Amino acid sequence: MRFFLLSLLALSLPGQTTAASVRAGGEGVVAAQPDVVRISLTVSNMANTAQEAADQNATIVQAVTTRVRSLLGTNGETRTTSYSVSATYRSNPTGGNTLIGFTASNTLEATAFDINLAGRIIDAAVQAGATSVGGLRFGLRDSEPQRREALKRAAQAARVNAAAIAEGLNLRLGAVLAANESSTITSFNPADSRAGGFATATTFDTGLVEVRASVTLEVALQ
Repeated sequence: MRFFLLSLLALSLPGQTTAASVRAGGEGVVAAQPDVVRISLTVSNMANTAQEAADQNATIVQAVTTRVRSLLGTNGETRTTSYSVSATYRSNPTGGNTLIGFTASNTLEATAFDINLAGRIIDAAVQAGATSVGGLRFGLRDSEPQRREALKRAAQAARVNAAAIAEGLNLRLGAVLAANESSTITSFNPADSRAGGFATATTFDTGLVEVRASVTLEVALQ
């Protein structure tokens, strides 16, 4: 009996918390105008030998790079993201394969800090010899302010959800015991409205970039 009484007193001491808690999550979303665009430009060509294919590819890539960099100036940069030289075969009706040449492929990524240059970059690259354009992504150079705001909104939403649960249990929220967060950035990838045009410039609807954050709180119940 003495042990039971001591335990009961200990549980009722001021400042003591119980093991009861609630876990709730919330999401915050912040939309922002993009201020950077990344474009993948590929040059692919075939020749009789691997050396010929590589040499021809290098010449065309140099022309594409020069045109794109002249547009970018100090407002962007280019980098190679993939390169390959491989044998190309043709299937024979009677079976087996026949070597018909070698294909060289080089993909550049052009990053422009002026998103209005997107269409001009594509048109210039195609005119200079780029054989395909893809991977167009509008994003943010610095997404940290939007991420912090999204986290703030997510935490507030998680707190509101936790309070609703506590109210349903006729309890009140206490101290926050734990908090976990995650965030993602959804870049806008528009469909090319008119790619590779010469008489008419390529145009895009840039849309908005969404920064999403989620927060999960574990809060004590009183």
